[in-house]
Amino acid sequence: GQQITCFKSLAVWSHRKLYTDKNVRKISRKGYPICFKFTTVTESYKKRLSVIQGRVSETMALLSHLMQTFQLQPSKYDEKLDELISFLSQVSHCYKEEVIDFPEQLSDILKNHSTVLDRTMRMTLVKALIMLRNKELISAAQVLQLFFKLLRCEDRLLRKTIYQYVVADIKSINSKHKNAKLNSALQTFMFSMLQENNAVTVKTALDIMIDLYKRNVWNDDKTVNVITTACFSKITKVMVAAMKFFLGKDELEEKDDSDSDNDEAPKKSAKELVLGHRVGKKTKKRKKKLERALQAVKRHKKKKVGTEEIGRA
Repeated sequence: GQQITCFKSLAVWSHRKLYTDKNVRKISRKGYPICFKFTTVTESYKKRLSVIQGRVSETMALLSHLMQTFQLQPSKYDEKLDELISFLSQVSHCYKEEVIDFPEQLSDILKNHSTVLDRTMRMTLVKALIMLRNKELISAAQVLQLFFKLLRCEDRLLRKTIYQYVVADIKSINSKHKNAKLNSALQTFMFSMLQENNAVTVKTALDIMIDLYKRNVWNDDKTVNVITTACFSKITKVMVAAMKFFLGKDELEEKDDSDSDNDEAPKKSAKELVLGHRVGKKTKKRKKKLERALQAVKRHKKKKVGTEEIGRA
């Protein structure tokens, strides 16, 4: 913990020291140097940079030691390792050469001890890999295939996190143009997952494919063919979900839910809505919102009058 704090403070100190050096002749009102001895400052910065790189090497050595100790008892929470992994995942893009083995170290722990890991540590490792993936320090194929395997873990929060990330990442990858090679590899991997006996894993994999199809990310024949195999699954939940997809029942249920939501009684009366609109900035967005709310109140009143008349009759 002390080494990490020292490393953090050193990084901040080196940046500040560069601009508060005596070599700076004049400072502008905003605090930026206008004129300075470039050579002297550069040499000073290089010296401090070498000190920082030395600290990074020490930190990586400490990480390796803590990881080796942790793997002896992977079910036990390690606060120091948790803090170090979180810190390194945030600054890793600044020291790409020094932390080149960091993503692989995290992946190996998850591959070898995924089901027996402490829940907090496992989530820390997953979040660290997500951060490294966002910084493009690890390939999408490596992360996504590993995350699909982690769906076997009996951890609802982990599965939810993985589900949301996988859908978002695949959508982001295919946003500008379709990555056919990666999509094909992942679809093949998903097909193998649908053949497993673990009901939770198979259902989550199917839900991801259906979600991606509805978002027009994976809307090709291969995706539909993979979902088709789920119709013959021995797991009832999986078979029902696949059948609903082809029958379009999910879309009908969503439409019915939205209609029923619209039929609910408004929380405010028309008078309260108008008075509320007077307060605050007058914008087109607020005006449209008020109009929709007043229409909902009007519809509800008509419906109420109609039901009362039927009751009297």
